[in-house]
Amino acid sequence: MVNDSQQRVQKLLNTIDSLSASGVSEQVRELLELNQKLQSEIIEREKAESELLKLSQAVEHAGDAVLITDRNANIEYVNPAFTLVTGYKAEEVIGKNPRILKSTAQDESVYTDLWQTISNGKTWRGSMIERRKNGTFYPANISIAPIKNHNGEITHFVSIQHDASERQELEERMRESQKMEALGVLVGGIAHDFNNMLTGLTGNLFIARRKLKDNEAASDSIANAEQITKTASEMVKQLLKFARKDVIQVHPFEFKPFIRQAIQLAEISIPDDIQVLFKICDDELIVQADTTQLQQIIMNLFNNARDALIEKSDAQKTISLTVSSYKPDSAFKQRFTCLTSDKMVHLTVADNGCGIPAEHINKVTEPFFTTKGVGKGTGLGLSMVYSSIRSLGGILDITSTVGEGTVFHIYLPTIKSDALYNHSENDNHISYGKGESILIVDDDPVVRMSGRSVLESLGYKVFEASDGFEAVQTFNRHQHDIDLVILDLIMPRLGGVQAAERMREINPALPTIFVTSYEQKSLQQHQPKPGSVTLSKPYSIHNLSQTLRSQLQN
Repeated sequence: MVNDSQQRVQKLLNTIDSLSASGVSEQVRELLELNQKLQSEIIEREKAESELLKLSQAVEHAGDAVLITDRNANIEYVNPAFTLVTGYKAEEVIGKNPRILKSTAQDESVYTDLWQTISNGKTWRGSMIERRKNGTFYPANISIAPIKNHNGEITHFVSIQHDASERQELEERMRESQKMEALGVLVGGIAHDFNNMLTGLTGNLFIARRKLKDNEAASDSIANAEQITKTASEMVKQLLKFARKDVIQVHPFEFKPFIRQAIQLAEISIPDDIQVLFKICDDELIVQADTTQLQQIIMNLFNNARDALIEKSDAQKTISLTVSSYKPDSAFKQRFTCLTSDKMVHLTVADNGCGIPAEHINKVTEPFFTTKGVGKGTGLGLSMVYSSIRSLGGILDITSTVGEGTVFHIYLPTIKSDALYNHSENDNHISYGKGESILIVDDDPVVRMSGRSVLESLGYKVFEASDGFEAVQTFNRHQHDIDLVILDLIMPRLGGVQAAERMREINPALPTIFVTSYEQKSLQQHQPKPGSVTLSKPYSIHNLSQTLRSQLQN
């Protein structure tokens, strides 16, 4: 439209030129030239207004908080993101000083340096802990720059503030994860050495019991020492479970005695102002699981319930646990299609705490998801609970009401009781050899020495090697004599898995038993091939003897 006006003006000017000879007034020409100048100014103004609108929209829709003050630091403008970050509406802060966001986290010298920098016409950049309207603190990355007029005088200041809460939480979780990994390495190393000592001790106690079987007093003392080694072994398992370097050992057991012990252990972390209630049914409940793994599930659920109750101001704080038998109906089976059992244990852990918002229910079992503040949780507890329950063939269901509390429902498949009795009978049975030859490979001389004594007492001939490399050499020399190999999984020069692979190049059917103190990850990376089984240190002599016979017979 503006172009049309220009064309019309130009046409008039051309007409005036043609009429000038006829004496048309020069004033008309000047008037038309002035009109053309005005048209040009209108075009420039429209362009400027368009650019201004574009900038205004960009600031309004920016993801970071934008704040503009006059030269005396009185707030004149804030964008919608400012409200989202701080909780202050525009009308609540216009005319006020940005110090309403000031927290006590920074020294006063930080603000002095900031003001001196921007007053000198320079841009200040840095990080601060700011305060929201509700009093909570948040980390912010801030940039403040002066705005100058055409004379170079400061008229305003503009602040752009990025809420760094999410990034800080992510970094905190990463640090927690790295600490857990470092702790895992430390605990794993300690457990490896400790389990080697327990393995040697277990073997020597077995030999001592056989030699002193007619001495009742000595036998009783040895039995007590054996029980102590079992207790120490369980403690190591707990440490490895905490460090997530455990070897899962699934076996049948009675659920009710286990859950009573689990409650006693979990209660240790519960403050005195929280009441723990439990109700356990009378039904016989036999499950097949790893007791250490299941204990960790109970611990995590109790700790989660405790955290939900910490900020509860009411006098009555309770954590309730119930155990009952459950037979899934058709609706339950339709909801959980992965269900494989017709009879289950139903375990609930409930609290009357803050509850979980509906939008978070499906997220709480995701790794690193947490509703707790920075440094108060890794977001791994419920994720571990969920994955552990699934690995046991169970189901986790969560119901919650904000302000009333949360209930975690765990369903575990049960098995027939005869599996428990068969397991118990087999546990105490020792199987003897028939003169077969066994190569035992371990870098710990105590383990090798006690292992040789135990194997010889069981009726086997024994070869020894201190690492995988020596084992391969020994096997090459005596390949027609060696019937089975026992290898430590982790050894210097050449590990157990690699050594077994080289020996199987000579004898593909060679029976192999791996032993390990932890290294579940190594087992996942090198799955035992046919003809191999894995025992975790310290293994019982009963278990070792039965495994030997099973492997040799197969």
